[in-house]
Amino acid sequence: MMRSWIFALVLLGGCAAPGGDGVPPLRFVQGAMPTYPAGARAAGLEGWVRVRYAVGADGAVLNPQVLEASPEGVFDASARAAVARWRYAPDPRGLGWEAVESVVRFELGERVLP
Repeated sequence: MMRSWIFALVLLGGCAAPGGDGVPPLRFVQGAMPTYPAGARAAGLEGWVRVRYAVGADGAVLNPQVLEASPEGVFDASARAAVARWRYAPDPRGLGWEAVESVVRFELGERVLP
């Protein structure tokens, strides 16, 4: 029997005006989960981070900012770095999106592998 640490990432969010008023909805195309901080993993910490960012016309994330986090300062840098690498489909209007919010939840648990 082998034990393995796992964590889940749950994303909830969307464009400020998805598909309304001629604004095309965001379509996520690429990105990875944040790296679980070693200290948080060792301590068995769970938490969440709420991040706000804009998406440029090319689909790149711009200016990710942590709005709230629990516990404060534990997962912030990892979440911000991951979100900064996310990519969305380009905006066919060539304008980009603003005020996108995403809730990133980390859940650390133990799973027993056969």
